[in-house]
Amino acid sequence: MTLVEAAAGLLNLAAAIQAAAPDAPFVAGEAAARPDQVVRGLRFLTAAYTAVWVILAAYLLMLSVRQRRLERQLDRLRRRFGPDPTSPSGP
Repeated sequence: MTLVEAAAGLLNLAAAIQAAAPDAPFVAGEAAARPDQVVRGLRFLTAAYTAVWVILAAYLLMLSVRQRRLERQLDRLRRRFGPDPTSPSGP
């Protein structure tokens, strides 16, 4: 699954959650009288935080893979062309 597919799935999830939301406005003072809306709001908040963390984890994983690929390419270039003559030599 690519990052784009995961983001599209999360957008579909957010659209489904919004479609299930009630039409009447919610007032904080009515929370005790309407616990079902509070639970629905907490589910939405949990889904939003989960989506953010999943996207962040996928981005960091993608960066890690790219960095490893660049390091391997740099090692191949060093082996091919030898050490850099301008860099200070080690002890």
